[in-house]
Amino acid sequence: RRHTRCARWSRGLGDVYKRQGLVHLHQGNYAEAGMFFEQALPILQEIGNRRGEGMTLNDLGILAWEQGDYTRARAYLERVQRIYREIGFRQGEAIILGNLGGISIEQHQYGEARAYLEQALLVFREVGDRQNEGTMLGNLGAVFSELGDHERARICYEQALGICREIGDRPGEGITLANLGFLFHCLDDDESAQEYSQQALHIVRDIGDRFHEGYALTFLGHALAGLGHLEEATAAYKQALRLRRELGLPGLTIEPLAGLADLSLVREEPSQARAHVQEILDLMETETLEGTGNPFWVYLTCYRVLRASQDPRAPEILATAHTLLQERAARIDDQDLR
Repeated sequence: RRHTRCARWSRGLGDVYKRQGLVHLHQGNYAEAGMFFEQALPILQEIGNRRGEGMTLNDLGILAWEQGDYTRARAYLERVQRIYREIGFRQGEAIILGNLGGISIEQHQYGEARAYLEQALLVFREVGDRQNEGTMLGNLGAVFSELGDHERARICYEQALGICREIGDRPGEGITLANLGFLFHCLDDDESAQEYSQQALHIVRDIGDRFHEGYALTFLGHALAGLGHLEEATAAYKQALRLRRELGLPGLTIEPLAGLADLSLVREEPSQARAHVQEILDLMETETLEGTGNPFWVYLTCYRVLRASQDPRAPEILATAHTLLQERAARIDDQDLR
């Protein structure tokens, strides 16, 4: 009995640590999340809870992913994939395929991402996992959006949104609404973009999802700027900037900074625009544009601001953007989409 009680207590303690980690991850408290996941992992390994071990490694992978460390994220997820194959946990394998697909999107490996996501989608439909079915549709929407196939992206996002609302998945609903907001901005329908982004913002704030609140605010800023509502757009970008600084996500501050630079240029405030662009260029010495909705718009904004002030760095910025564009296009197999 003593050993039985200890095993049950250990299992319970491991689950408590894991749940606490998830709470902190959801709130964007990354250091605290990592600490709890690292405490849960050896407990679950010691008692032989392989499924729990895999889930915790997956959580560590997602944590690394959200911090932009894709190499470490893939390493964690590939460990989980081996565990789930050994124990025959097919639904778990599909979860890992989906997460690997998400990372591939952010690394612009679109063919690889689509293959991962479509495999995962089939499994989730077979086992009746509606929540993850919606997630895969949303991620496929992101793939098609990146490829410029906006119609297929819209179909995937709307199917995902329907599932999220049907099953009451509010985090998924908030993320999907934000993605629709950005998609409609890309389609020059900023009225719809504003509506979707505001709906997303309401949900992510209501559930305390600070990470995606930054996206909803940034995309709302894009929509408002497109509609000519400069003061409201400025407020949205500033809120996004402040939030991402609080979360310790310097790379994700670049997009709202570019929004503020663009608005300063529109207002004919060149010194303010240059100040924002200089901050972007300083950040880009150590940070990447991963996770940015449209990195080419960021480069274009920097180029336009520098060109307006006859800064000699302007041609270099344009050349860098052109090189990046060619590299990404080369990864697209479909000639028309490329």
